[in-house]
Amino acid sequence: MLETLDAVPWSELEHAYGEASEVPDLIRELASPEQEVYEGAIGRLGYTVIHQGTVYSSTAYVVPFFCELLEAPEIFNKVELLDYLATIARGASYSDVHIRVKEQRETPEMQRQIAEELSWVQAASDAVSDGYATYLRLLQSPDTNLRAYAAYTLSRCQSHATEVVPVMKQHLTEEEVLSVRASLLLSLGHVLQKNEETALFFMHRLHETEDPFVQIIVAIGCALAMKEQISQEILNVLIKGHKLPSAVRKQFSELPFDFFYGRADLDAWISRALRSIGISAAPQTVPTLIRTIKKCSRLNSSILVYNLLYLVFEDQKITRDMTVSDLTDLQRDVLTAIYETRAVWRDSDTSFTVSSFFDPIRIDPSFPALSYSIWDRDDVGAFLTGRKRVLKPRHLYPHTPNFLMRAILMPIFMSIVRIRALLRALSSSTIDRGRNF
Repeated sequence: MLETLDAVPWSELEHAYGEASEVPDLIRELASPEQEVYEGAIGRLGYTVIHQGTVYSSTAYVVPFFCELLEAPEIFNKVELLDYLATIARGASYSDVHIRVKEQRETPEMQRQIAEELSWVQAASDAVSDGYATYLRLLQSPDTNLRAYAAYTLSRCQSHATEVVPVMKQHLTEEEVLSVRASLLLSLGHVLQKNEETALFFMHRLHETEDPFVQIIVAIGCALAMKEQISQEILNVLIKGHKLPSAVRKQFSELPFDFFYGRADLDAWISRALRSIGISAAPQTVPTLIRTIKKCSRLNSSILVYNLLYLVFEDQKITRDMTVSDLTDLQRDVLTAIYETRAVWRDSDTSFTVSSFFDPIRIDPSFPALSYSIWDRDDVGAFLTGRKRVLKPRHLYPHTPNFLMRAILMPIFMSIVRIRALLRALSSSTIDRGRNF
């Protein structure tokens, strides 16, 4: 196991804080029987090789070794390893997401950088998908939670749908545990093709049960697969989903499908399903989401805000010369609901989410990565009432603490990590020499 780990040119690869030379040692520590050693390694890998959803040149290379660990019977914490792989598969390019100012984004240098980073994203996604045989084998595990997470990771294996779909459907018919069946149904929603056979598959599953938990799972899976071609019956199940009782919500929260490194949120997933259906159904779906957002939690607020805005704006931007009178009634209703719901603004991500639907305003050319404006609640209120927006200092450098952390503090921390690893190695060597005597 892990015999080829040193064959990878780790020193030529990078993670979030520089050279990835310590990554092979961290991967080896994942096989440690000592929980403290394992937790230290998975923790460090969780903010280096994949960092806040961003993928790097080293990311794809760790995936085959994770799959080796998953195949080894002596390895524990396999659920966390699967969750890590799923996180890698849905990773993104930092520059593609964050470089929003047109003048900077369209320079040849930035276009090359974005293209390179997107190639890392694709390589990482492909690497996770290529591990499908491992995840399929784990569907036979006696561990219920492990089977559910294996199903979850299979949702990222779209490029191997031909191989995984028949096996997943077979396990669906044989599986007795409801949470695992639900995970399989949601995963099938990600990997099945949009065609009549898929529509019939989900409709059959919907009609064979009266369990509201299974019905909402089927409806979400169908929407993810069929998008705008879903039936009105499926759409009605989704629209009524926000009224489901707390017992159903608790069942859903125990599934692996989370947005927040925490519990899965039913309202967030319903909004994701409605976004998949698209803008054509917005007159039916937006009123439901507006009602949902008024009772949302801090954890799901930014997801709901994004999906709600997407359903009325899609790829349209609110340009700096537009006024509220240029919006449709539905667009105005959505912005007003978001402005009036103070709870959503408790999540700092909401300002960034709202900002993505407005043209960025360049403030200071000397800080190109940091100097775009952020729309907070006061700004949205000013736009809705026709008042002039006042750019305040907090609009100028919203990422400054994170920037300082990335640029100054984390390299220091990673140096400390490397020193500790060296000391452990020296200590281990000394102990081995003592045993030889």
